[in-house]
Amino acid sequence: MVCNRLKEAKWNISEGEFLKYLLANIQGHRTIVLVALDSAKQKMEGCIVLTTINSLEGIFLWIDFCWVDKHKDNLGKELLEATEKIAKELGITRIAGRVTRGLEGAERKYGFKEDYRVIAKEV
Repeated sequence: MVCNRLKEAKWNISEGEFLKYLLANIQGHRTIVLVALDSAKQKMEGCIVLTTINSLEGIFLWIDFCWVDKHKDNLGKELLEATEKIAKELGITRIAGRVTRGLEGAERKYGFKEDYRVIAKEV
């Protein structure tokens, strides 16, 4: 279910590659996947994929991927609250991630701020 939503995130990665990434990191206890389901409809309403990252600035939770059904207004906040709870339980004080659109929305709705920019180059 989670992999099926990649096309909406503007990622240049196949569902198969993402699934391999998830399986490897879940087995290594580095990745956590939270899924919100409507059990009556047996339909995913939202998900968030989190990976613990060790950096020079310490350990933080990286939001690899997040998707929420556009009709579920509060679900994004609920997933972020669950993410913050997990971070606190793990002793992590920082959550970061990338956005492919809507930086202003992430700032306004969820309290994120632009901290640094990521550059990339194909080789």
